[in-house]
Amino acid sequence: MINLIYRFYTNNKIALINNLNSDIIEKIHLFIDDNETLEKLNEIKSNNINSHKIVIISVKKNPTYHDFFNYILNNLPNNICMISNSDIYLHSYDINLINLLVHEKYCYALTRYEYDMTHPLIDNYLGNHDCYIFNSKYLDNNFSENLFENDKKIIKLFCDLKFKVFNPCKQIKLVNIQYILNHSNNNELFIKKNYWYILPSLLLVNKNDCIIYCITSNNYINTILEDKEYTWGDYNIKFLKNNKIEAFGDGNYEIIDDFNIIAKFGGREHNIKFNNDYTEFTSIRKDDLCFMSCKLFYIVKYI
Repeated sequence: MINLIYRFYTNNKIALINNLNSDIIEKIHLFIDDNETLEKLNEIKSNNINSHKIVIISVKKNPTYHDFFNYILNNLPNNICMISNSDIYLHSYDINLINLLVHEKYCYALTRYEYDMTHPLIDNYLGNHDCYIFNSKYLDNNFSENLFENDKKIIKLFCDLKFKVFNPCKQIKLVNIQYILNHSNNNELFIKKNYWYILPSLLLVNKNDCIIYCITSNNYINTILEDKEYTWGDYNIKFLKNNKIEAFGDGNYEIIDDFNIIAKFGGREHNIKFNNDYTEFTSIRKDDLCFMSCKLFYIVKYI
């Protein structure tokens, strides 16, 4: 479903193999600029059952984003395309978000995870984007020309073409295979260099395949759950502000990650896991492992 485009380096073998083995990647279009790299690539192809996915583009120079987009415009019309750094692989994805790109003018400009699944560039976001996913049918022929000698214009050009640009990096996860010693935390330096950036966000998609919520805060769950009421057997429970719960009396919850919490109410502790759009959750009670499946009691108006 996705056509991946990037430059292949000989030291990025792991990233390539992981991308080859991804079920969502249909083809990998690799820019190769010397014979040594081509030999290494042919070695990988001979040992991988998914080598048929590889398309080789031979160039005699270091390719730029101008070359990548020009190639897409000429060879991949009406395709979901992903341009990424060479040391990145697609770890996991929310298929609902990928499906949106079939008929929506969206671009995902994603920030990466590190090789050990830590995410300092997400937690301390400074405008880092390692990948762009979009439908090429919404590009025009001027796009690649406007990128010539200026890769920092990418997000701006998408916006100029009326794309809606998001960074759902916790729902579509990219992983960097290389260990990086230092990450800049200088916000002032970042702001001076680049004004075009997209904050990490959480996108919720409804049954009609449209985005109903976009949250650009690390406190995703707090914002989403506030004032929502769910069934609980023959009763209801309600999530309040400040991690409070109204459930058989007063309760509270602790956030584990974007979809998991530990809730304490009724004198018991419950491990709760939400689905992708927070309309349902499952709960397992500590000690006796009592299981509950719960649904949103009423639909609030999303903003």
